[in-house]
Amino acid sequence: MKKILIIDDDKISLSVLSCMLKNNYDITSTFDSWNAVNILNKNNFEIVITDICMPIANGFEILRMVKQTNPETKTIAMSASFAEKNKKMFLEKGFFDFFEKPVQKEKILEIIKRAIK
Repeated sequence: MKKILIIDDDKISLSVLSCMLKNNYDITSTFDSWNAVNILNKNNFEIVITDICMPIANGFEILRMVKQTNPETKTIAMSASFAEKNKKMFLEKGFFDFFEKPVQKEKILEIIKRAIK
């Protein structure tokens, strides 16, 4: 089963996304970006899904850490405050893809399937 780390300081969004994916993937989740750093240093994931706007370490810092610890891992950005029109900027920064919150199950499943291929 593919391993996915989900990082989001919004506990409700984190719970919803984790519940959407837990039947098909091995999910690890945390609302604390500092804890995410520790998790990333100790584990390998096929995919990391991270919120962009978080205290301590934002999504761009998480992306940088993922690239340093495991460059093969695909990192997917999510945000409630950045519009889909900013997707190009996220891709240029190194994210595999981007989606807006609230998450649509079909969209995230499609993104994950592409990331795994």
